[in-house]
Formats: sequence, structure tokens, C-alpha cells
Amino acid sequence: MSPRDARRCALAGLVSLLLAAGPTGCTRGGDASSSDSPATTPSDAASSSPAPSRSLEPSTRVLPRPRVGDCRVLDFADTNGVLTDAGAKPVACKDDHTAQTFAAGPLTDATALDPQTDPEGVAEALSRDCRAALVDWLGADEAAYERSMFAYVVAVPSTSQAAAGAAWYRCDTFAAKRDGELAVLPPTTQRALRGDGAPRWATCVDGGLNAEPDQVLCTLRHDWRAISAHRLGDRADPFPGDRQVTGEARTRCETDVTAWVDDPLVAFDYGWLRPASVDWQQGQRFLLCFARTPT
Repeated sequence: MSPRDARRCALAGLVSLLLAAGPTGCTRGGDASSSDSPATTPSDAASSSPAPSRSLEPSTRVLPRPRVGDCRVLDFADTNGVLTDAGAKPVACKDDHTAQTFAAGPLTDATALDPQTDPEGVAEALSRDCRAALVDWLGADEAAYERSMFAYVVAVPSTSQAAAGAAWYRCDTFAAKRDGELAVLPPTTQRALRGDGAPRWATCVDGGLNAEPDQVLCTLRHDWRAISAHRLGDRADPFPGDRQVTGEARTRCETDVTAWVDDPLVAFDYGWLRPASVDWQQGQRFLLCFARTPT
């Protein structure tokens, strides 16, 4: 499962539409198969408990505090949970790299947690701020971010580094190219979703829409393209139920894809990825609408 799959694994629906010239010439097929597979990490601001921490370079020497704009080489596995590394030493941004620091700062008493004993808890407490900072860094709004393949990982000092006096955190962004592979990033990801950048980093699906879709960058071969995203509720809202969420997904996605196709004589398929009850409990609130665009 790719990082974006983990962030946004949800129920899927598939509908076929044939739009005729007349105002009543719309026929619609039934939902495709769906599954209640839960998300492992939510895409909303408050995330679920991160996966077990992964230490890259344990060290007792306190390294300098990370800087915004630093580029790094992370592996796919490094994006599955909080990083408790000693630095993942920066590389020149003109060289190949797969991650870039977009936020960094000191750990303060505001977290009320200790990175020596609870690095995952510290990272979780910082996750909401990191997400908001990433949306701003990419020059996007929430919907544009959700349609993209960009995601982030929170890094805090390893236990040995924290014991030696390190008290920093950083937020690194990355983009999955496909399952198991991170994309090589440009020299800077700042404002990457502005203008022509949004299609380049958009989320597509190779194969079928299901509970664990094979999400890929739209620059690769694909069958479906995410063309819109909608927040379905606030964090405090209770899960409205599968029927209501599916109904809202059908209505919103039909409207969006109809406008996106912009041709009343074209037959097309559309679908969606939406949160199930367990995803909602973990903070997932976004619906993604897809149009079939084999390429």
C-alpha cells in the first residue's frame, strides 16, 4: 500500500453515465463492489496514532536543527510512520532527492510529551500543524492538496538524540510515484501545486476503484483521474452513515465529472473514494471524485 493509499483508503463507488442531448437523457449504472477496509493513517489534520517509529541514523552527537528547504533522500518505507532519525542528512537540492523539509522548529512544552519516551505521541501532536503548513507550502488549498500525491512525514529526535539534548522537529514532504516508489522531487516543492504543477502531481488510479486502489502519479499510465475533492464534515462531526455518505458522493461526483467532461454527447464513467466509518473515526473527512481517463 502506498503512502497515499494509507492516507486515503476508503470505500469506492463506480457509476457509468450516458449524457444525451435532451435534458432527461441521463442513465446511470449501479455501484461497483466496495469494501470496508480501514485507512491506516488519515488525511485530515488530526491523524491516527502513527506507525512504529523508524530510526535511520542513531547517534549520540546532537546534529544541527533542521532548516526549511533542506532536501533529503528518504526510502518508501521511511514514509510509513514517524521518523526518529538523527538527521537524514541533507543533500544538495540540485541532486536527486525524494523529500524536502517544509516546516521545522523547536519542541516546546506545548506538546506536553517527551520525545525520549513517546516519539510517536510527539509526532501525532505536531501532525495537524504540519498538514496546514504543507498546504500553504504547496501553494494550494485543501482540495488541491487532497487531489495530489503529496504527503508528509513528521521527524523528531531519536531517543539517544533527545537524551543528548536535541529538541527539534521537522516536517518533510514527499510524493509517491507508485506503490513502493517515491518520486524524485524538483529542486523546490514550494508552490508546486500552483498553475501547471497541479496536473503533474495529481492522483490517478491504475486499474479499478476499490478499497485499496493502485494510486499513481497521473504522469504514469492510468485509468482514473481525481478531478475534485470535498470535505464531508468537521472533525467533531459524527459519522453520518454509509448511505448518506454514498449518496453525497454520488451527487457531488456526478455534478463534478459532468462539468469536467463538458460534452453532453459523451458517455463516461465516474467514481469515488470516500471514508468508511472506521476512517471517519480516525479523522478522514475527504471525498475524492474520479473520472475515467485511460491514458
